[in-house]
Amino acid sequence: MSLKKSKVVDEPDPTRPTLEETIQSGNAFTVPWSHNVKPLMEGFDSTKIRDKSRGPWISYISPFDENRIPKMEAVLAEPGGGISSFHDGKSTHAGTCTEHLSGGLGLTAGVPGVSVTVSGKYDMNCITNQNVGDGIQISRNTSCRVGRIVLDRTPPFSAEAVAMLRANDGAARFKAKYGDYYVAGYELGADAGACMSASSSSSRKEETIELTVTVEVLFWSESVTTSTTKATTTADSAFSFCGYNSLTNEIDKIETKGLKPSQQEQIQRAAGEYLAQVRNLYPNVRKRLGELGVQDGQKLPLTAATQLCRSGLVVAILLAPFTRLNEFVLNAYASRNLLDLDSN
Repeated sequence: MSLKKSKVVDEPDPTRPTLEETIQSGNAFTVPWSHNVKPLMEGFDSTKIRDKSRGPWISYISPFDENRIPKMEAVLAEPGGGISSFHDGKSTHAGTCTEHLSGGLGLTAGVPGVSVTVSGKYDMNCITNQNVGDGIQISRNTSCRVGRIVLDRTPPFSAEAVAMLRANDGAARFKAKYGDYYVAGYELGADAGACMSASSSSSRKEETIELTVTVEVLFWSESVTTSTTKATTTADSAFSFCGYNSLTNEIDKIETKGLKPSQQEQIQRAAGEYLAQVRNLYPNVRKRLGELGVQDGQKLPLTAATQLCRSGLVVAILLAPFTRLNEFVLNAYASRNLLDLDSN
């Protein structure tokens, strides 16, 4: 009896909203991030998220008053607190590959100018790694969130930005120059995980079972250096391993045909390393925070954003709409009221 096969669709999960759909709601949202430096208060033009030449970021000009720049404030969970998730997945055909995704795939998939994360690359590898024939996938993914870095107060607009809002068609002109969103904060934490896939076109049930046992021994038994179980040696058998760690910004991928002893050791060593990273992710995040000297309630200058981003602790950035700022609303409506008075 052969295992049931399902087709893998090489597309983002349709149950998740696209970046465009999220923006249409007009609310603040977060996007996955990597080690690229993105300063707070930088502008974002949602109409240019598919612009391959320039992208959506507006880094050369800001509507905020540069003489009244706020500081960053750390809002951290207590040691041992925060939000963590852990997931083990196992499937016997490629159609259930969504069980193995890290969660990094979604909003920013295929968007130019938005940082490509290692977890996103891992997710794409899981999707495109289609097991042909009787296959198995096993994975372990974890994530932790320990707090945020936010602005300690709402930054005021510059006199130029206020004058623009109060002028005729001010809101549209403001958006064209400064964008409709700005970077309002960072989400701190990390993601890590690994996935191993194996496949064989053999129709013999015994070989499929043997293949399954081999994969489980290689992936789950971190202390095992040798295996008494022999892998199937048919020409169509294949093994694939992929692991990632957002804290170190690393992703490894190994693909083999069959499984020679040297290849077995290579995969087993890589699997052991990434499983250890999964197990120690939370203490490693706390250790990195300690190395940077970041504490709950601490006020940090905006220049500290560079070190924070490059540390790997920024797993997502918070984008907030200008239209939800009181100063934007008051001045935009003031221009409408003045126009109404002129018309009367």
